[in-house]
Amino acid sequence: MKTMRCVLLALSLSTLAYAATLQWEYSQLIPIACAQLVADGSGGCAFVAGENLVWLDKKGGVKYQAALGADKIIIACDKNWLAYSVDNGSGARDVITVDKKGVATTTTGPSTQYWAPAANAVQAVKMLRLQDNKGYFVQKIKNSIYSIQRYSYK
Repeated sequence: MKTMRCVLLALSLSTLAYAATLQWEYSQLIPIACAQLVADGSGGCAFVAGENLVWLDKKGGVKYQAALGADKIIIACDKNWLAYSVDNGSGARDVITVDKKGVATTTTGPSTQYWAPAANAVQAVKMLRLQDNKGYFVQKIKNSIYSIQRYSYK
């Protein structure tokens, strides 16, 4: 009987260890489904939805946001910086880097444009990274309201 109880206890604990737990939810500035979502490796993420680019920290707080119009692409993102490409209106693309304090710097010089592999005409191959080593992100759609949810693996 003791053995059976130990087995049942071990099975119940093992299922608890793999249950996902909602850590936070963000629903502002998400008018439509995300075109791109990239985990930053520390529980936060950056995403593009409609005309908005938003970078969230590990608690779901906004580190950076910009309404940029169409055609923006996240090139790289981690907990300390974000890099994205945006059409500057003259047919060229600018690359903008954002530091961990949310300060954006355009890295494109005069009469120069960048042509990063992630920012070319093949828009279908945008970088997506929906998880990190501690959890993952999903986009929830309920009653036409879009939100980003962060789940831990525990």
